Amino acid sequence: MILKTAHVTNFKCIKDSTRFSLDKDVTCLVGKNEAGKTAILEALHKLRPVRDEDGKFDVTKEYFRPSVLDYKPVHGANPDTAIRTTWELEDEDRKALEPIIGAAAQKVGSVTVSKRFDDKVLVEFELDEAEVVQALLKGSDLESKEKGKYKAAPTVRDLATQLSAAPEDQPAAQRPGSGNQKAVRREVCSGCGRGCDFGAHSKGCLFQSVPAHAWAARGKPVQGACGREQTDG
Repeated sequence: MILKTAHVTNFKCIKDSTRFSLDKDVTCLVGKNEAGKTAILEALHKLRPVRDEDGKFDVTKEYFRPSVLDYKPVHGANPDTAIRTTWELEDEDRKALEPIIGAAAQKVGSVTVSKRFDDKVLVEFELDEAEVVQALLKGSDLESKEKGKYKAAPTVRDLATQLSAAPEDQPAAQRPGSGNQKAVRREVCSGCGRGCDFGAHSKGCLFQSVPAHAWAARGKPVQGACGREQTDG
């Protein structure tokens, strides 16, 4: 995925960075000392670090310092968002989604990925789940007549529930070219995740497409010294 925008709030010296865009190739952060340039990079790193343990927020040390005492009492019940980003999907990201939502993966637009100070990640994107239902039915072994019974299901979970509750008149082996409802339900559940939690499985797949960030805050000092008087003339 390609990072398009970022918005950092209440992290270290940043009260509100406002939402800003990033270039596909190069983005340069310019500002005075303590303006928040490093804090922005740290917040991006914590969104999805190479090492999971590096992504945990320390409210005492990392929440916006002038407000941390007021925030701590409400942190447990109402954690603030530290960083909110939007991403553009690439072809390989849509291919990874296709086993879950079928051809509807091609219609997924931008994806929003946020992380709160309680370390919970939120993934949001728009999708017509009814289209996913139709794709699952189209790819199943049910006969046309049977498919018509379930095409009105508004969500994948509803489809799985209806398939589970439907009676089976004949064993699948006696109906050439058609799978039984239990087999199709297993197929639906395997496509949308354990327990038919379609949303969680789709969002988990998208989060895995977010590039992991490495972070290095120390530089290696250069040996020697050079004063201005040595460069004059």
